[in-house]
Amino acid sequence: MIEIKSFKREQLNTYLKNDWVYENILIKKEYDIFSSQKWLKEIPEHRYMLSDIYQEYLTGKKHKILDIGGGFNYITEKLLDNNSYTLVDIMSRDNTETHKQLMHDLEKSKYKFLYQMDFMEYYSNSIKYDVVIAHNIFPHVDPRIIEFLKNYINISKKIIITIWAYNERNVFNGIIFKKISNFLFKFMKETGGSRFTIYDPPSTNEINQTFFNQINFDIKLPYSTPLYNKRTIYRVDIES
Repeated sequence: MIEIKSFKREQLNTYLKNDWVYENILIKKEYDIFSSQKWLKEIPEHRYMLSDIYQEYLTGKKHKILDIGGGFNYITEKLLDNNSYTLVDIMSRDNTETHKQLMHDLEKSKYKFLYQMDFMEYYSNSIKYDVVIAHNIFPHVDPRIIEFLKNYINISKKIIITIWAYNERNVFNGIIFKKISNFLFKFMKETGGSRFTIYDPPSTNEINQTFFNQINFDIKLPYSTPLYNKRTIYRVDIES
């Protein structure tokens, strides 16, 4: 089963009437050095999307969660408390000795949860999850959405991804975007570089034509209004 929705400004305004993410991240000011927490404090749209994706996993039933590229913030710590939680993130922006010490102290008090590596290097078909989350990655940070879906659908009951797109750009530019992104990723891996600089995402139409036509999933992003920085952001849930 596949469900697709876009994040809308009307729902953002409703969420901001009870901005629980902001209230929580203020509790741990020492985590403000992490880029994820900094963005959450500064950008309401990020808090709204985080709430939509993660809130159900903060209470109730315990889940085995794999979070790809989720970054670290105080909500991460709350996820650790209520789940068997694994974070796979290169953490290229959060790699100083101070960052490392805070993570070390947290893992010492709880359990090992952070794996600083590429998500395809981490992949193993012997480890199963209740849910795999990949938020704020595809395709503007990493174009390998097809490789991700083809592999991780086999080891998870549910996948939640967000897809960032513009409403209007031509398909030719989308094809060029994909070729350049794949080339840059290969170059950076071969030269020991970290994850991408963030590029402008392609259009909704480009993603439908140059990405999703390669797989058997019935995924077609509908046209929708932008949420943040002229970008339309979709949530796609895939249950096996």
